[in-house]
Amino acid sequence: GQVDSGDTAVSTNNTPNTPPTVPRTSPVTICDAVYTPEIEEAWDITKALIQELRSEVEANGAQLLVVSIPTLAQTIPPADGTSWYCSRPNEELNTFLDEEGIPYLDLLPAFQAYSPEGGKLLYYERDFHMTASGHKEAGRQIGSFLSEHLD
Repeated sequence: GQVDSGDTAVSTNNTPNTPPTVPRTSPVTICDAVYTPEIEEAWDITKALIQELRSEVEANGAQLLVVSIPTLAQTIPPADGTSWYCSRPNEELNTFLDEEGIPYLDLLPAFQAYSPEGGKLLYYERDFHMTASGHKEAGRQIGSFLSEHLD
């Protein structure tokens, strides 16, 4: 494999995420085409917590900004060549944030479009955390986002 910061890393893929025509189970439950009641409840709790956090942030005279960082599983296709709806969690979150008027940065499109140069890949293969290059790309995107939203 390719090396980045001393560990094997994996590449992202520019394959667009399209929902499957029939429900299927993905390795990551939150990416399933049809959510279970437990996942629906988890989304309800998550949304309520974001609303509560926004209230606390605004009570302190600040503005809540949200950054969503994709998992490795969201940036590469499944090994078996099947398709699953790995952008669904981002779409769910982004729709909610739009409805709430909360500014956000979804890093999924940037990470999917990322072209590694010289083997500088975004994620480690063994533990699925971001590499130094992944953190650098996230920081670059977040820096631009903050520049647009801070006074």
